[in-house]
Amino acid sequence: MYSLLVNEIKTLFIRSWLHASASGITNASRGTANAWHFYHALVFVIMVLCGNLVVALAAP
Repeated sequence: MYSLLVNEIKTLFIRSWLHASASGITNASRGTANAWHFYHALVFVIMVLCGNLVVALAAP
């Protein structure tokens, strides 16, 4: 589960970097795009961790 999560986050960052470099956006816009992708990756991590906690608490 942990390795799957790490791979998903790496994929998000690589996609954001490739998109920013291919589109020719400015450095300021690239920072905004990176922050946006980081926010969504962080939300995804929190949702996965909390989901596992809920499943663990619901198990007998």
